Amino acid sequence: MSNFIGDRVQRFYKSGDVIFKENDYGNSMYIIQSGEVEVSTVKNNQKVVLAKLPKGSIFGEMALIEQPYRSATVTALSDVSCIEINKVLFNQNMQSIPTWMQSFFQILVERLRESNKRQDTYTSYEKAKQIVILLSEYFRNYQALPDNNKSLLWQETIDKLGAMLNIPAIFVEKVLNRLILLKLLRREVDFEKGRRITINDEIHFFQFADYCIQKLYERAGVEGAQTYKSGSREEIVTLNFIGKLISEQVGATDFPLDYLEAKCLEHLGYPLSKLEPTLKILIKKGILSKRIDEGIVIYDVNKSKYRDVINRDYINKKFMEYEVTIGKE
Repeated sequence: MSNFIGDRVQRFYKSGDVIFKENDYGNSMYIIQSGEVEVSTVKNNQKVVLAKLPKGSIFGEMALIEQPYRSATVTALSDVSCIEINKVLFNQNMQSIPTWMQSFFQILVERLRESNKRQDTYTSYEKAKQIVILLSEYFRNYQALPDNNKSLLWQETIDKLGAMLNIPAIFVEKVLNRLILLKLLRREVDFEKGRRITINDEIHFFQFADYCIQKLYERAGVEGAQTYKSGSREEIVTLNFIGKLISEQVGATDFPLDYLEAKCLEHLGYPLSKLEPTLKILIKKGILSKRIDEGIVIYDVNKSKYRDVINRDYINKKFMEYEVTIGKE
């Protein structure tokens, strides 16, 4: 190892020095021994900070395993000491390790390449959902403070989320600020360690995180929980129609067929027969039941299940609005 990492491959940079620029040709990677660097790129003629890397971090590794041109600019944020490992040195040392480990490294490279490709296909809305999901896991795994809230360091959390998800830190910060505006999170001041972030509405924050998981499952074509899956347009129209009838009848939940037919024409402007397929679906779900009393067909509403569906649709609509708010570029 002393031959691999010696004085001849150590590099020193002053604060503000550019170690390499985006699109520069490169054939080496770096391991930070001390100090901190900033990784950035340019989008729409604006600088976007992708990550801040501390001691022990590695950068520039893709130049050794795939692409020779730098995908980002790296700048020293303080005096930095790092080890530079060029491609020749890397390949020489790769030859000295067992074949099975070379294969293992190749698998890791392929997975990293595929991960980068997938990340490039994500929309800003999907990236925002990834941030919410990972942040919720951080909160779930942190111990509660004495006041029973959970708290994370603001900047540290932004940097970690950005690095782990390969998402620019500036976008992560935007998402966190929008979650604060939605009153799901709130900022706190720690006079010793700086700003912190904590949950403001625990129930709705974790529900929204579950909603985000479900939406990403749907994108990937993976079957998951359907907690936040809305009914069809026809179901929503029919449920709203039933809600109006319950209000008009001051809470009554049993409706004769001829009454339904008349009210359907009055409220919706078309015959009840058009709703027949949807009524069958609602009966199957247990929201409605159908019986005959003295020759009269009567539809009964299960008020509890009706409320559950209405509440779910309300929450789902609200979360769809949240999704749009946090995902804007």
